[in-house]
Amino acid sequence: MDRVANDALHYQGLLITANRQYNNLMVDLTNARNDIYQGNQMLTQALRDERQACQTGDAKIIELRRSAHRYINDVGRWKRRHTACTQQAQNLKRYYQQY
Repeated sequence: MDRVANDALHYQGLLITANRQYNNLMVDLTNARNDIYQGNQMLTQALRDERQACQTGDAKIIELRRSAHRYINDVGRWKRRHTACTQQAQNLKRYYQQY
């Protein structure tokens, strides 16, 4: 009887140890899953931030191109007006020099 009781206590101790190890493994697995999930979220957020930065950069480039285009058009318009005024002044000068 003592041997059976000792064996039962021994097996009960082994079972308790196995259950502890199993619970520890489950906790480790849960922690690993959470770490992977958090890493995935960080990578997703980094990708979103990078895309947003590219879009913001693209928007800035587009705005700079528009500004440059506007400036070039304004300069061209003023050059044409200046040339037209100069030409008109020269024509008037020639006209009045004839008389």
